[in-house]
Amino acid sequence: MTRNRLAKTIPRPNQMLRIVLPAFSGSLLFLSDYPAHLWPLQLFAFLFWIGSLDSGPKKEGFRSAWLVPLGAGAILGVFYAAPLLVVTAFPWMMAIGLGIYTVFGWMVASWIAYRVNRWPGLHGAFAVGAVVALVEWIATHAIPIWGTAQSFVRVWSESPWAIQFVDITGGTGIVFVLVSAQAVVVRLLRKTLSPRRGLTSLAVMFGLITLYNAARWFEPPISHLRVAAIGWVDDDMPLGARTPSPQVVETMVIPLVRKAVDQGAALVVCPEAPFMTTTQTRDLLLEPLFMLAQQRDVALAIGYFDRTHDDNRVVLIDRKGAHPIEYRKTHRVPFIERYQAGDGTRVDWQVRGNAVGAMICQDDNFEDLASGYGRDRRSIVLVPTNDWHAVKDYHYENSRMRPIENRYGVIRAATNGISAVLSARGQVLAASDHFADGAGVVMADLPIYRSSSCFAWARYAFPICCLAFLLWMARRNHNWRNEG
Repeated sequence: MTRNRLAKTIPRPNQMLRIVLPAFSGSLLFLSDYPAHLWPLQLFAFLFWIGSLDSGPKKEGFRSAWLVPLGAGAILGVFYAAPLLVVTAFPWMMAIGLGIYTVFGWMVASWIAYRVNRWPGLHGAFAVGAVVALVEWIATHAIPIWGTAQSFVRVWSESPWAIQFVDITGGTGIVFVLVSAQAVVVRLLRKTLSPRRGLTSLAVMFGLITLYNAARWFEPPISHLRVAAIGWVDDDMPLGARTPSPQVVETMVIPLVRKAVDQGAALVVCPEAPFMTTTQTRDLLLEPLFMLAQQRDVALAIGYFDRTHDDNRVVLIDRKGAHPIEYRKTHRVPFIERYQAGDGTRVDWQVRGNAVGAMICQDDNFEDLASGYGRDRRSIVLVPTNDWHAVKDYHYENSRMRPIENRYGVIRAATNGISAVLSARGQVLAASDHFADGAGVVMADLPIYRSSSCFAWARYAFPICCLAFLLWMARRNHNWRNEG
């Protein structure tokens, strides 16, 4: 082989960069998630992908316009999604579909970001952030598989003090801030942006976020309510998952509820559908809980599967008996849950003067019901859930975003997962991983806040702002080119 032919077979440094850099970004995104959960890596994970978009050919052509950005997006998506889907151990059809969907989303984001990244100054940097934020928002809303649990920024619920601003922007705002800031840094490193403008823009953005976060974080509550959640894993029951419904109520539900009530809980939440019953036999099965609620003046939220109507429900029991309006699970897990879905009707329960709502499991992966309760100014939302070991951390982490976005407390009761009491700030007041801790009770004095949130009233506002900014900048850039 001649020297010239040999040279053609060896990738040039910039060609290698276009492979290595997005692969590094994808790997950092994976490491930021479970099981490693090194979430601060996202603070610089996108530097390499954005840098790869800058390393493409300068001449316009098919290779420049299509292959470079689509390749970068595909590489990032594969290195992020493939190991993540192996770890989560989804059913193979779901895993393949979700993997293709994730990679395609990153290819689209990369292709558009490659175009807007050529816009000059700060506009181009913020445009890259707007593109990724908009594509991520579409990806978590267009095909409802896991909703916002699919978003890479759910890991930021680990630091609620840093993301109080999501009660304006939703999680999409975190995407915009992360990517825009790193796009500015790339321009500073490449010296295509003046240090003064770049550093000033970063200082202003993070300064405003810090001030808002502090104002929300230190807002005083107006009262407190002692609440509890109970939970367990299947192995804790006498016959495991095959334990008959009456035995589940007698050996798991009633003893744990009594334990919570004895510790002073005014509201106790039971997990999602731990037993099955019919409309005719439900009250007889739950008679001991009716008596307990009446004798101890306590409210009990009990999940169950209604065989009569073939749906998944939660009922509130207090000293007056069962509330006539029950909540029915609306969002089912694709390919797994095949019973009748609820119609999304929200409930309005009252517990000692506090407005209370309810969702079930998969419901809190979506923003429609969650933000609806924010608009309804609920103080507390109850979330019975039933997870499995491979997904428990991902689901729990996503659940922690809902109280911050909508400014209400959350009581999460889980089988095969993590039970928790979460404040409206997203702070974990009490939590228990039942795989590690076994069956038990989590209890806390839940602070009640007066305020609602902008996000609850206008959850589409920030994505629309991102789109409007991109359209405005595209037109402005077109005019600049014509004038030039």
